[in-house]
Amino acid sequence: MCDLNKPNWKDAPVWADSVACDEDGVWFWHETPFPEQSEDGWNSDGDVLVAKDSGHDHVENWRETLEVRP
Repeated sequence: MCDLNKPNWKDAPVWADSVACDEDGVWFWHETPFPEQSEDGWNSDGDVLVAKDSGHDHVENWRETLEVRP
């Protein structure tokens, strides 16, 4: 799981209500996220911004990485 390299909420844009890692190991800040139809990552009804690369090439349990802003 790529949560070892999860971005810090202090770096989140003000609009971001969630952070999640896609299957390819890239973390994104999201506004109203949902799993993509292709089932390899997250998408949003609002803004999306790359947060950081986790350093992992493949994250099997990417659906479990979604975290809502505390």
